Amino acid sequence: NQTELSLTGYLTSLEQCIVCPEGTSCAVGSAEPKACLPGSYNPDAQREACELCPAGKFTSAYRAKACKDCPRSAYCEQGTATPVPCPGGTFSNTTGLASAHGCLPGPPGTWAPTGSALPIKCPGSGFSCPGAEDVSAYKAAGIHPPGSQPIPLKTGTISQEVNVTELLP
Repeated sequence: NQTELSLTGYLTSLEQCIVCPEGTSCAVGSAEPKACLPGSYNPDAQREACELCPAGKFTSAYRAKACKDCPRSAYCEQGTATPVPCPGGTFSNTTGLASAHGCLPGPPGTWAPTGSALPIKCPGSGFSCPGAEDVSAYKAAGIHPPGSQPIPLKTGTISQEVNVTELLP
């Protein structure tokens, strides 16, 4: 109670203390509560410190009382205030990812820009999409990261994948 403290210079009883509210922290002897910063929270009153959001969760709010699940197409490491989009060439349709390792590489025939929830089917003509794991094709085309966009074919060329089974006598 700052009024009592200002008048007397000290508090005469525990009842004159004010309870530190949820979403804030109060170290011993604090004059006032400190708001939990984005990426941290405090679900209870009377706590000395805010907790970091666990991996897979985030909060961008000040004075947060809880953290939210990381959204689709992104991941959240411990203490995240803003979800990080899945890198180009990868995607995730799952919530609560804790690291970029949960983002899946785009399969052949698709591409995935940064922050994709699902891969996108390769355009019908004039492009090739060998999949994010075919690094050499993207390197040759000067596209980084692999799988982040379709590879344009040179004018007058055609690309076709054919499976051939040869019968031997």
